[in-house]
Amino acid sequence: MKRMILAGMMGALAALSACSSTTNSAAAPGAPADGGACTVASVTACAADAKSQLICNVATGKYVATACSAGTTCQTVAGVAVCKGATTADTISSADTTSGTDTATNKDTAAPKDTAAKDIATAPVKCAMSDSTCINLCQQDNCAAQVTACQGDADCSGFINCLGKCGQGVSPPADVTGATCEEKCTTLAPVAAQNLLSAADNCIQLQCIQCNAKDADYQNCVAGCSQAKCADSLGACKAATGCMTVITCMGKCKSGDQACLQACVTAASAADQKLFMAVNTCFGSAQTACQ
Repeated sequence: MKRMILAGMMGALAALSACSSTTNSAAAPGAPADGGACTVASVTACAADAKSQLICNVATGKYVATACSAGTTCQTVAGVAVCKGATTADTISSADTTSGTDTATNKDTAAPKDTAAKDIATAPVKCAMSDSTCINLCQQDNCAAQVTACQGDADCSGFINCLGKCGQGVSPPADVTGATCEEKCTTLAPVAAQNLLSAADNCIQLQCIQCNAKDADYQNCVAGCSQAKCADSLGACKAATGCMTVITCMGKCKSGDQACLQACVTAASAADQKLFMAVNTCFGSAQTACQ
């Protein structure tokens, strides 16, 4: 349970190196360019010549250009920059033949069927937690609806910006409740915005990220994966003040202090204990599945 708390109940997007899209203006002032500064890994933009995508690499804090394939150009679709091909329209040809009496014969031959523009950018099924480029491509294919919903909500995009500033050492005012910058951002964000961000974050965690025991961020990856798998039981617990009190209490216990952990549970009502145990059981199973 301490791992869950350390993961940050609702700040997982920052720990995932961006699990959601924001507008290009939120990532870098002015027009983005190859090598330009950026902070949120999921931010994408089209280069000025529309010949390449610009993808934010938070490891270096700069945009990295990825050239579009021949015959495609970079276009912004639902706030996400993708390389797309052209669309061929239907063409109709008619031939009239007359013989003696008028016998009009019209034969419509439809030229090539509509070729729908297809996204050229694809991604491996799963990505390393630190591979922001791979995650960005994967989220375009698998989590566009959730990411767009958050991006289109002013409070949710503001929440992401706040989390992004935490990585730059810019924290909300001292009088905002929260022990960490991420917790302060969560305090400032409305519940609806938190839910939108969680939906995008959980989708990306489950659809795009593969935890690898050899990675330095393995424990954080497993914690994020477990949180995503247990979103329903966590949501039920968060809706009950008493259940969240148990989790907060346990977060203050020293490592290995079983008596403290048990006291936190015992102090809760029977209903809150049931909600907490559902979370605890889910996390136990999820951590095994995420490893």
